[in-house]
Amino acid sequence: MLDETNDHLLTSSNDETIKIWSFSKGKIVQVIKDINATDCKVKISNGYKYFYTWYSNIVQVFDASKGTMLLNLGGGETFDVKKGTFDMVTEVEISHDEKYIAAASTDHSIKIWDLKTGKKVYSFVVDQWGVTSLHFSPDSKYIAGVSSLGKIAISNVITGKLTDTLKTRALGGRLYFSFMSNKICIENTNGKIIVYDVSMKKIIAQFSPPVKNDFNSASFSAGDRFLLTNGQFQSTVWDIKTAKKIVTIKQEPYSIINGMISNTNKEVFIVTSDGTCHIHDLPDGKETGTFNFGSNSIPDLDQVTEEKILATTTSSVHIYNTTSEKDIVFSPLDRKDYVIKSNERWYTSTPDAARWLSWKLGEKIYDFDQWDFQYNRPDKVLEDLGNKDTALMGAYKKAYLKRIRKMQLDTSMFKDDHHVPEIEIQNLKQVEGLSETSTVNLKIRCYETDKSNMLKKLFVTVNGNPLYGANGMDIKGADKTDVQFDIPIALNSGSNAIKVSCMNNRAAESLRETVYINYEPDLPVNSTTYYIGIGVSKYKDSTYNLRYADKDVIDISNSLQQKYPGAIITLLTNEKATIENIKAIKQQLLNSKPDDKVIISFSGHGLIDKNYDFYFATYDIDFKNPLERGLSYDDIEWLLDSIPSRNKLVLMDACHSGELDKEGSYTVDVTAKPGENNVKEVKGIKVISKDSLGFGLNNTFELMQDLFANIGRGNGATIISAAAGTEFAFEGNNWANGVFTYTVLQGLTQNKADTDKDNETTITELQQYVSEQVEKLTKGRQRPTSRQTNFDNDWKIW
Repeated sequence: MLDETNDHLLTSSNDETIKIWSFSKGKIVQVIKDINATDCKVKISNGYKYFYTWYSNIVQVFDASKGTMLLNLGGGETFDVKKGTFDMVTEVEISHDEKYIAAASTDHSIKIWDLKTGKKVYSFVVDQWGVTSLHFSPDSKYIAGVSSLGKIAISNVITGKLTDTLKTRALGGRLYFSFMSNKICIENTNGKIIVYDVSMKKIIAQFSPPVKNDFNSASFSAGDRFLLTNGQFQSTVWDIKTAKKIVTIKQEPYSIINGMISNTNKEVFIVTSDGTCHIHDLPDGKETGTFNFGSNSIPDLDQVTEEKILATTTSSVHIYNTTSEKDIVFSPLDRKDYVIKSNERWYTSTPDAARWLSWKLGEKIYDFDQWDFQYNRPDKVLEDLGNKDTALMGAYKKAYLKRIRKMQLDTSMFKDDHHVPEIEIQNLKQVEGLSETSTVNLKIRCYETDKSNMLKKLFVTVNGNPLYGANGMDIKGADKTDVQFDIPIALNSGSNAIKVSCMNNRAAESLRETVYINYEPDLPVNSTTYYIGIGVSKYKDSTYNLRYADKDVIDISNSLQQKYPGAIITLLTNEKATIENIKAIKQQLLNSKPDDKVIISFSGHGLIDKNYDFYFATYDIDFKNPLERGLSYDDIEWLLDSIPSRNKLVLMDACHSGELDKEGSYTVDVTAKPGENNVKEVKGIKVISKDSLGFGLNNTFELMQDLFANIGRGNGATIISAAAGTEFAFEGNNWANGVFTYTVLQGLTQNKADTDKDNETTITELQQYVSEQVEKLTKGRQRPTSRQTNFDNDWKIW
């Protein structure tokens, strides 16, 4: 559903959400959750002020900018559904001027309310049969209702008076107002197409369709001079003034879904059931072009501007430019993720959408990240959309370029003739699919077609976990242009995505080949949960003491102990949290098994050194020199690198635990205090970015994090940070924990993170819940981020 501003689109889906998209911003701007979207119908008002839903006898009106409910109407004399007497709602409309909402029902009536006051203005009855369709005129002056027997009643919206009851009956309840609001089009029970003038109260034209009773839809042209009617295989354009046919256009062998006359009255657009939009010239009806939406169901077609056509399919929305032939596709993926792509290969998406995306090359499917650095270009997508906001597009381009610099990428690799080595799984057919054994042997061949290059590295991951560590395995031997490997791999129970690639001495990496293997053992695998809690409330330098940091990790420990009675728990709190004790944990984790879960949580101060590197404050850290006795972020990653477990999570409840921009410019205030009644302490120093960007973000680096997935090589763990690199992490009396830890506990123990209500909480669900709730609880002052995400392993934590 497109609003009158042509900038906002509303979609509902079976994930019980309603999403509002902004074309100018190229993203979802509002998500409303817990809507009965599978059963209800949804519309947006023409000025984008409201959207409204209805199902059964319930009508709800929402503020489109805030996502908050304004009215809950039962259709009876009150707004309380429980007290109302409304029969089944059959249709709901908000007037084009957004002053009134009308609901038709099976109790034969149409009721109209004032949207500002919520009071019922009046109601009228069409006849003694249920109302099946409802229509406001574009100028909001009239409202028309059609009964199940086809009787038509038209009422004046302002006065509430019934202005006309047509003698002719509308077949199938179909009624179409003209652009000028003074005409309607119906098909009567005799199979005639009638144009009725509302102000003159008479029929001004009637037509006989080329095939009797072949009438499915109609639309008026701008200015109301022409009328387009659509049958099963043919569309006809009529001149209302002369009451004559202009042209009939046949579209066999595919049936016609819908159509419209262009705003200039020089073209007609007709959509057929194969997903093709046919463009015909007027008045001769000659076909001048086509474009295909790749769908067999296109229920809606609208003209956004003179050049742009909008079409809605069952799974996506297209904006097609008839001049440039650029097709922009908006596709929602789940409750919060989406992708927008153009037919120029450019796309933009939410960072977590990576779980849903892939590339098809020939008959093979490849991970999205193999070309993400090249084609994930929000600035290009906005340009293809015709966006005129040069500041926004410039900011998006800066974020893209910062991403390229951060990853130290040579953009020459984006050229079509860029050379990469080759890799193949030679026994792919023998090992893919079901496995009866807990291990498999992969036979891999790496080779160079350019003999001036040498093979340097082999990378193997299982469910996102590197078999040879994040840096891969060095390729050795005399011949480094053609090498074969026989690699034994221990399988996880269930699904295993094994991915292999190689790199040459010029840092060019091959395409990543994948084999999927499913291992279902005869007996369930007994996995072990490892929990390591590291929390410091009492420091050697007591001036930096906190109140709840040690309690944070103890509370998580207690919850996990109840959930997993056999869990192996290690707590390092206060004076025990030294760098030596923490690093000693690695030996314990090396004894884990592939199906085991490893969860490490940190709670305490987070510090930044002069190079903008993060350090967790151990018990005896030198706060003025974090390098002395501090635990670096590299140390944290090392703890989980190359251990057998493939289900790994790190929770970091500390200030600045998110990543900082190494190119940025910051000021540091060591004496900063929280200054809030419900906040007792903050876990770090104050870091202020000098690179203010606007758009609700501090700098280009934060915009980069919002736009792109963090897809660098990792150790297979998901690392969730309590706050961005420039932000505090708060603790306070209201939560009796750090707010981050409090939210984690609420999400797990109270099942609040289980968004799909399947009695299981995955890492992704926990990430999303914690991110939303912490930002809400701190009123936007603390926003958790994911420093590292394993897109190949969304394992169950609870």
